[in-house]
Amino acid sequence: MDSGTLVMAFGYGNATFGPPTTFSTGS
Repeated sequence: MDSGTLVMAFGYGNATFGPPTTFSTGS
């Protein structure tokens, strides 16, 4: 999956717990 797709999918939810750094760098 694309890192952008992950941010899109988890960014809004992960923002509640913390910045989507894990998903962004987990490309």
